[in-house]
This record gives sequence, structure tokens and C-alpha cells, in this order.
Amino acid sequence: PVTIYNWIDFDVFHPRQSDLRTKHGLEDRFVILVVASTISHIKCYNEIKAIAERMPENWAIVAIGETTAPLPSNVIHIPRTHNTTSLAEYYSMADVCLNTTLYETFGKVTVESMCCGTPVIVYRNTASPELVEDGCGEIVEQEQGMDAVMAALKKVESAGKAHYSTACLESVRRRFSKETGVDAYIRLYEQLIDR
Repeated sequence: PVTIYNWIDFDVFHPRQSDLRTKHGLEDRFVILVVASTISHIKCYNEIKAIAERMPENWAIVAIGETTAPLPSNVIHIPRTHNTTSLAEYYSMADVCLNTTLYETFGKVTVESMCCGTPVIVYRNTASPELVEDGCGEIVEQEQGMDAVMAALKKVESAGKAHYSTACLESVRRRFSKETGVDAYIRLYEQLIDR
């Protein structure tokens, strides 16, 4: 079998400077970002709620996406952004991206975050662990519950975002560039023609 990953637009998704921390009052906070078209029990809602109840005062959650239920009052909620540059600024601003989705075929949020130098925490299910190589974030056993998620968040906070950024950027450049994807398709078609 041949695996050819979707590619990401590196002209948009790369580490960016912005005033988002100042705008949201997050200058000295450990920022956890959640991005989903719809935040639901399948896409991080339960985790957001549990983290919001337990997190220290120097942590903050920024959640981007429509919701199926109200988010806790201490979560900064941005209902949507259709601007990919703005989305890349949010990824870049965050210390970690939480993508504890229950079902995933290709976690575009995971890869976009890593393109912006931000590590990702995922569950060890479906396609997510395949995307998060060593040094690019933390993989959590879903069965271990919120204690494991909180431990992963504390590990990222303790190590610091910079500890993960280089590995994130190297990983995505090697696997998710347009050039890599197109070359892989060409090689595949050439092999099929040769048969």
C-alpha cells in the first residue's frame, strides 16, 4: 500500500506574529487552542469542559468553532473564522493545540498547528498518532481519561513550546508539502503505467 498525505498550504500556515495575545489578555498565560468546525462531544467539548474546571489561573483555553452546547465562561470562544491567515495566527499564538477528537481520518487541524510550530495533544485513536511524530506533541491513551490529558498539558507547559517547534516544522515539511504529495502521485502513476 502507498500512503500519500494531503498537503498543506505553507504560504498560509507557518509561524506568524500577531497581537492576539494582547487582544485577548493572554500575555503571560499558557494558551490551549481548540479548533473544530463544530465543537461537540466527538470534537473536544468534554475535554474543554473538564480542563476549564481544573486548570490553573495561568492557563487559558481559546476555542474556535461552532458549538453544540455552551462552553464554560472561562473559555475564550470564537464562533468561526473563515480567514486562513487569522487561523494561522491563532495556531502560532497558542502554546499547544488540543485535538482530542474521537474520530479522525486526516487531522488537518493537527497538521496546520504543527505547520505553525505549535505542538499538538491527540488521543491514540484513528489517524491522529500517525501525524504526531516524536517531538511534535503528546499522544494520550483515551482510556486513561482527563488525568492523562492534564498530565500531557502540564508536560508541554513544563518543556515549553520551543522544545517542540523545530520537530513540528521539520515533520510537516518532510511529509505534508505540496511538492512531496505531487511527487508521490507521479511515482505511483509511473509504477502503475510500468505494470
